[in-house]
Amino acid sequence: MEAIAHISYSSATPGSSLTVMGSLMLSQDGPLSYYFSQNTYNNTAIDFTTVDSLDQISIEDILRFHSQDSISAYFQPKNNIWRDGYDNLFTLNVEITIPQQVIHYQPGFPEVIKFAWIQYLSAAVVVYFVTFQTYRFIVMMGLLPTRITFSKKI
Repeated sequence: MEAIAHISYSSATPGSSLTVMGSLMLSQDGPLSYYFSQNTYNNTAIDFTTVDSLDQISIEDILRFHSQDSISAYFQPKNNIWRDGYDNLFTLNVEITIPQQVIHYQPGFPEVIKFAWIQYLSAAVVVYFVTFQTYRFIVMMGLLPTRITFSKKI
């Protein structure tokens, strides 16, 4: 998946450099679904095959196209450092971190059944083992008076 981050900063004084620090965050309109592949987001943000010159590319159109996706990214700035100066060369430093984030996912019916079966089986084994050992202890130690009777059928 390709993402676009829009960074803007304004200052009343001329500058020689700008350092921007922030995080690239994921935005979801809804949970990811299990039943279709997410190949729709493997396309590029700008379709260069239909562009003849850079005049045809508009930043507004690119950002609008990117924000219409159900999964998109945005830049969350933390710190901006503006250095004043009258230099002919402008330096832009961008430090982007990608933190761990929660991605919402909707599992399918087979996954839910598999998870439920594993949970049931693991609980059933533990309950069976504890019950069998308790029964064995009670019978072997004679904690309950028991009697064995044999019946003869004629």
